[in-house]
Amino acid sequence: MKRQEGTYHQREKKYDANMKDLLEYVKWLTGDLSKLRERVRIAEKVISDLRRSGEESVESLLNTLYDYKKK
Repeated sequence: MKRQEGTYHQREKKYDANMKDLLEYVKWLTGDLSKLRERVRIAEKVISDLRRSGEESVESLLNTLYDYKKK
């Protein structure tokens, strides 16, 4: 019975360590996802601006592209 308790405690420690590693990975992944979401929002804004300026005229579209290239 004592031996079973010992193996139980070893397993519990191992599970706790794995859970902590998993938690750190999830935190890192969440941070990366928020950065990617922000990049997607910026890209969508650029596409929207280009679409809007392209509807006005080709010259306006080229000016907008030039402005984004300078950034």
